[in-house]
Amino acid sequence: MRATQDLMGGRRRLVAFTVRAALWALALASPALGQDVPGVSDTAIKVGIFQPLTGPATIFGYPPAHGVMSIFNDVNEKGGIHGRKLEVVLEDDACNNAKTVGAVKKLIFRDRVFVLNGGTCSAGVIAAKPDIIASSTPYVVLGATVDAIATPVSPTIFSTVMPSGEEGTLIANLANEMSKKRIAVVKHADEWADSRFGPMMSAVKTNGQEVAVNVQLDRGAADATAQILRVKEAKPEVTVGLLYPAEIAVFLRDAQKLGLPGPFIFPTSGQDLADTARRVGNDQALADVYAVSQMSGPPGHPAVEPFEKLILKHYPNEKIQQFSFIGISGAKLIVDALQRAGRDLTREKFLAALEETKDLDAGAADCRIAFSKTDHQACKTGTWLTYRNGNVAVVGPHWRKVD
Repeated sequence: MRATQDLMGGRRRLVAFTVRAALWALALASPALGQDVPGVSDTAIKVGIFQPLTGPATIFGYPPAHGVMSIFNDVNEKGGIHGRKLEVVLEDDACNNAKTVGAVKKLIFRDRVFVLNGGTCSAGVIAAKPDIIASSTPYVVLGATVDAIATPVSPTIFSTVMPSGEEGTLIANLANEMSKKRIAVVKHADEWADSRFGPMMSAVKTNGQEVAVNVQLDRGAADATAQILRVKEAKPEVTVGLLYPAEIAVFLRDAQKLGLPGPFIFPTSGQDLADTARRVGNDQALADVYAVSQMSGPPGHPAVEPFEKLILKHYPNEKIQQFSFIGISGAKLIVDALQRAGRDLTREKFLAALEETKDLDAGAADCRIAFSKTDHQACKTGTWLTYRNGNVAVVGPHWRKVD
């Protein structure tokens, strides 16, 4: 009798062990059950967004974050992706290098997000890049532009934002199309400005142009009198400002006050010309201003209007700006790659789906998204905007006169 009981007990223990072993094996094999893939549960996928929600660069903060989250909210309303909802964890980087590194580390190591989608201040992204690479966290750039973010290729980093080197080339070429050969440059002394200046100088040389004067305007400057007087003395045919939005407004205000004529050309940092006009407080200061944009047009333009409506659906009190659309291409890429990666989601499958992306509609951006093993930088084109009669107008990819 006792032998029979021992045998039955042994069988029960064996069955229990077998069941536990099977469950453990299933858990190891299936991310849907659990804890093996950071940021993935049976019902959710965590997306980490870091943006300047405080500080001097908030124009790059909530507007693009809300644009991105409107795409994710729309997906969630339609049932999510393979039964999982996109769960956003939003962090403030204040456009400060140390805070960006801290925000990224929190998202990766404490919040354990599946994918990062953030960053519009390039210097902070560059500072955080080593932690992103070391952690093998997939990262789709939201708005930062410096070439060194996605070039050379890093296995986990992808960008759908026009790179700064391309901006520099476009700036020199626009001036050349205007038949302007003598160029003045006013720039910040940082990597962001230098990443545009170098390629611009290469194009200047190719085009047979020359830089008449190159002067520095510090970040946070409240007066540009000295710089404008030096530019006036050099007698350029066109002035290029490799500046952030606040300093663009200071420069244009003082240029008008001191009688420095245009044209003035700015990179993507100056594409929200309506915001610049508000900062300057005088439309006449923008009478001969041009800025390159990743988007097909300004708010109200047919190409961006569907996304304007989508943002207002989810954020009805939002003030739509040019930068509201900048992250939409990356958000669409994430959604598309997650769908193609399938329900049995891993980071490896997601990264493979990203790299295999070909000819994806970039939404509001003036491009199609495509990657390869040797190129993780998509969307290398843009369009030129100007300001006429109190409104932002589209010039086009090449120079044309706008009345």
